[in-house]
Amino acid sequence: MVQRMPERPSMSVHEVEVGAPEDGWHPVRMRTDRGELELCQHSAPGARAAVIMIGGVGGGWDTPARDLYPRLGEDLALDGVCSLRVRHRLPGNWTECVLDLRAAIDYLDDLGLRSVGLVGHSFGGAVVIRAAELAPARVRAVATLATQSWGTDGVARLAKDCALLAVHGTADKVLSPACSELVYERAHEPKRLVLLSRTGHDLMEARDALRMIVRGFLVKQLATPARRHAARAHRVR
Repeated sequence: MVQRMPERPSMSVHEVEVGAPEDGWHPVRMRTDRGELELCQHSAPGARAAVIMIGGVGGGWDTPARDLYPRLGEDLALDGVCSLRVRHRLPGNWTECVLDLRAAIDYLDDLGLRSVGLVGHSFGGAVVIRAAELAPARVRAVATLATQSWGTDGVARLAKDCALLAVHGTADKVLSPACSELVYERAHEPKRLVLLSRTGHDLMEARDALRMIVRGFLVKQLATPARRHAARAHRVR
């Protein structure tokens, strides 16, 4: 008898509801065949790119450095980049978290935003790598923050034009900086490894520097060709 490999898990979205803005963010509710998924969307007029940010096993609206993700959402809007935050249905469940992220990527695709960056903290670092591997035509940048190493082997299979940023604190007592170093070693160019001295797992000690590093990386990698040309022209002058 021939044994068949199990089918790849999938999730169907039945309805999407976008609410009125709250503190600059629109609440987005997705009703799926695997439960209800909540997002927060920070729109940017004329945006042609977007970033999705996720936390770790803590769930909720988890964010490193206390408020990195809300602050990045405001920054990126000024840069003409839309952003989403994901509240996982089942935090810590590998398969379900990857499905949540894929649904968020598809949502952006429906909005016409097909150049995407992913940011994940801790457990979320492995999730964004896997989601990027499954959406090679859309994900152009992946930033892992104090990532775990389990589940990150797919970083070697990311699209050739997908850049990696790996950030870790040297004083992280939850996940060793060696985790990010391994991810960096496996990844292809373009890639960057940033080790922040005297910084722990939540990266709070380097709060402002982290914001600048991640913002700069995302804006550079998601810039449209026209914007890149304008930036080069401005430097020449």
